[in-house]
Amino acid sequence: MSVIYDVNRESLWAHRVNEISSLNYNVEDNKAVFDIDAGANITDASQNTPRISYFDVQNINIHACTFDDFCDVAEFLRGSCNAFDYDKSLLESFRNQFEPEQIIDFYEFFDDYRLQCAQKGNMVLYHEVVPLAQMAENMMWMSNNEIIGELTSDGFFTTNIFSDVCSLGFYGNYRLGEGAYDIGGNLYDLYAEYDIESTEENPIVAVTISDFGSENRISGKYVVEINSIDLKKATPIELYAYFSYYDSKSNEDWYNDYNYDSTFRRIYNSNAFELEGIEDFTDKQVNLFDVLTKAKAGIISQEDSAIKGKLNFSKYLNAYTKKYIERCLEIYDEILTRLGEE
Repeated sequence: MSVIYDVNRESLWAHRVNEISSLNYNVEDNKAVFDIDAGANITDASQNTPRISYFDVQNINIHACTFDDFCDVAEFLRGSCNAFDYDKSLLESFRNQFEPEQIIDFYEFFDDYRLQCAQKGNMVLYHEVVPLAQMAENMMWMSNNEIIGELTSDGFFTTNIFSDVCSLGFYGNYRLGEGAYDIGGNLYDLYAEYDIESTEENPIVAVTISDFGSENRISGKYVVEINSIDLKKATPIELYAYFSYYDSKSNEDWYNDYNYDSTFRRIYNSNAFELEGIEDFTDKQVNLFDVLTKAKAGIISQEDSAIKGKLNFSKYLNAYTKKYIERCLEIYDEILTRLGEE
């Protein structure tokens, strides 16, 4: 089996700091006083490098600036608040993509790059890029006067205007799969998302289960390594993770609809898994080829030899359209052909 159950696993899509965000300085006599021992965010005083203040970046348009301009914005925010402890070497790795005076929309650039990481399942890099995207958004809000605060005489905010809502709250919860499923007569909500340890080469999907319409969520997550799934003896929860992942690779808009009308749902609705309860969903091993064969047989009419091999829609009119059933058969055949080749 490729799945493990981790009772302590939490969703790590949304970037979070380990503590409430706070300023990296105190305000005394209307000036910012930095503690040089406060941590990695603080510029080493021995370098005698002047700190970048809001006065230095207030006229930078994050939608149209140079790479050096963005670096100044990043250093101002990093020096001001502990929520923005970004990887300097990562930021520098982007420099060669731009000409020295090239004007770029860095809000759009890092937001798109973050999403590209998510689409590829590289959550390790995703979380390293998130602070850069968050800083771009914060600077945009400040430029639009949507973040307002008093400044010290040397150009630092007197209070922490970088709240978790603005700096940490908008970069999470793109789910690979989401929906309600009847499992053994009870409804459950299923959620699939990339795990924090997922990379492009080794995609890992975490699945959460909860009672439908309630807050009674099973603690922890089922963590599935996609490359380790054996389709000849996989559990339904592994197949849910498997198809959620592969559907996202072929659907550019997966993050808008969470793959609701997914391949897995079209297979599951055939009742070919024959599950008696949630334990079967998480533990019962099945052969995907056999499941698809049953699913196909269940949707094709066997009643009238004159129309054998064609669809008997009278059994499904109340639930499915002709187009839906035909698409199900196409999907079943595509997967069966692929499995047969393997």
